[in-house]
Amino acid sequence: MRGNFSFLSGKWKVLANLGETAEKNVHQDPHTTIMKLRLFAETLAQFVLASENIKEVQCTTINL
Repeated sequence: MRGNFSFLSGKWKVLANLGETAEKNVHQDPHTTIMKLRLFAETLAQFVLASENIKEVQCTTINL
């Protein structure tokens, strides 16, 4: 059975893996799902920044 994230595997394998891992663990380990989806969102944001040639800003709590 194909998961909801399998369409990403052609171009963005890392996103597909993170999404599929989150999907597999949603009922048995929701904490893992949350962690994997956070990594998914952060990785996706990095891909968008790179594709738009935008420099990633590194903030720390001291700078906030």
